[in-house]
Amino acid sequence: MEFDPRRLMKEHFGKTLKTSKPLVGEVDNNFFVETSDGDSFNLKIANPESSPESLDLQNKALAHLKQKAVPFLIPEVVPNEKGEYITTITDLAGRARFVRLLKWIPGRLWTEVCPHSRYLIQSLGQLAGTMSRSLSDFDHPAAQRFIKWDPSQASWTKVHLSEIEGNDRIKTAKYFLHLFESQAKGRLDLCRKGVNYNDYNDHNILVSSDLENPRVIGVIDFGDMVFSQTVNEVAIASAYAMMAKPEPLSVAMNIVEAFNGVYPLQEEEIAMIFPLIAARLVVSVTCSAMNRKEHPENEYLLVSERSAWNLLEKLKIIHPDFAHYAFRQACGLEPCPLNRDYQNWLDKNRLNIGEI
Repeated sequence: MEFDPRRLMKEHFGKTLKTSKPLVGEVDNNFFVETSDGDSFNLKIANPESSPESLDLQNKALAHLKQKAVPFLIPEVVPNEKGEYITTITDLAGRARFVRLLKWIPGRLWTEVCPHSRYLIQSLGQLAGTMSRSLSDFDHPAAQRFIKWDPSQASWTKVHLSEIEGNDRIKTAKYFLHLFESQAKGRLDLCRKGVNYNDYNDHNILVSSDLENPRVIGVIDFGDMVFSQTVNEVAIASAYAMMAKPEPLSVAMNIVEAFNGVYPLQEEEIAMIFPLIAARLVVSVTCSAMNRKEHPENEYLLVSERSAWNLLEKLKIIHPDFAHYAFRQACGLEPCPLNRDYQNWLDKNRLNIGEI
């Protein structure tokens, strides 16, 4: 093993380890560690491409959320013996690697919980709304970046769709990418922007141990934070919550309703939700196709692929206008935005129309 958690914990944090276990991850080296005094942590060793600025973004965002006293659990960064929140080490290749120690948050992962009740799904929407509201006054230079998982930047997938296996799947991905580019991309500037958490996937959402009425109690992994459209948070949370559901649109309506109850959505944002859900799913399946070729040994990188494809097939039979109207209804608005104009016209011209 290249990294020795026992040595790192003792040398930099003054803690004696009792046990340690490697954790799966997309790009970083992560370890669950338990000290001799019974405390548990996540020892995170960032990948060589990570910058100290991107890690400072995460640390500052977590501190900001803690100051806001958000009603859910988030990681807490532990300083090293020098009082630093980012520790620099050198790997076997002579590269600088950045280490952070975060307090362990107990809880079940969303993917381990079944069934997903309406109460549970709405608690996710409430958390996402609270997160966006709490981060609305937060900013950091490192958040101004391109990141492949940002639905607003999904057009990068266009040149990689050919790497998807199967013509039918390529056609499906092209259909939804066109939906995003024709119905959302050109109107994104009309939507609010802020620093987004950007990663409500089923391996980052923590659920309570309550078996009768479980609820979302926290989130982990803030590594994908980015300055982007706030409505993306609704789309991302919905995209993962909709997976493996017989009626995915109803699930998304629950997310939208709960998010809107905490942090009200604007009408232009509501119109973007369905295309942005699709955009995030296209990003996911495209990344899976690329990762299969580049990292065939890392099964974690393919963890959501089958569910994402199954969901895309279900979404193909939902007309985008119907989804838009459903989301408007979930926000307490008139489902069809043209209905009021039609009723006004009808009232003015009723005598000219005659009896029906």
